[in-house]
Amino acid sequence: MVATARLDIRDLITGSGPFGPTEVQAVVELLGSDATAHRDLRAAVRDLESTTDRSPASSVKLGVCQRLLGKARAALETLKSADGGALSLFHQAMAHVAEGGHEKAAELFESARKAGYDAAACVAATAESLRSVGKVDEAVKKLDGLGSQGEASADYWAARAGVLADAGNPPAEIVQALEKAIAIDPGHPTALFLMGVIADRVGNEDDARGYYERSLARYPASVGALINLGLLYEDVDDFAKAQQCYRRVLEAYPDHPRARLFLKDSSASGDTQLDEQELKQ
Repeated sequence: MVATARLDIRDLITGSGPFGPTEVQAVVELLGSDATAHRDLRAAVRDLESTTDRSPASSVKLGVCQRLLGKARAALETLKSADGGALSLFHQAMAHVAEGGHEKAAELFESARKAGYDAAACVAATAESLRSVGKVDEAVKKLDGLGSQGEASADYWAARAGVLADAGNPPAEIVQALEKAIAIDPGHPTALFLMGVIADRVGNEDDARGYYERSLARYPASVGALINLGLLYEDVDDFAKAQQCYRRVLEAYPDHPRARLFLKDSSASGDTQLDEQELKQ
């Protein structure tokens, strides 16, 4: 078996080679599977941030990477001086999503589509932003307008499942859309998360745990998946794993109220369980 060369993130970011959606996806995949990739990405970002005469192309790289590291505000500031191309516009939109600016994000996703970014990805992301501000009908129109271009897109089917759920459609229809998304991309985090939610609601806790765990293999981890998975671990008295989930949330969002509360409760429950075991010995 021939070994696959590991992607050199630092060289990719600070070098002069191509940097587009394919390269970004490669970085995301590595971030989800290799802990050292985070160190390399942070180092590359520091290198670019220390450069005073960045080119517009370098600003795109920096802004995209800042967003991947969770620095949404810094990414927005950096991408203002980028090249204004499709990749820059798409990641500006993603940064606005992270900051809760869903309406502005929807505008930028549309601009990215017009500039040449993947249409299905842009429309699906637009639909998700519109859903977030309660504009479900507009989200449906956006997805319907994509036509056959969406058939081969996991993002499209995951977004379609979301609007079906918002409209109160039967779970079977929602699952059908999600299964199409997962058939296209077995690791699609949104589709796997929604499958976990559905399984959880009907009491299939083992299936729900499996879906949440699979969704977390893709970077960045979903806060919702971590919280829900933590609660499911608590249901089977695996307090150590539950606490790991809550701590992962708090690493990114130190003041997250639910994660802080659940970590406190889980720690207390774990201590009680340990005391009971010691009494039996």
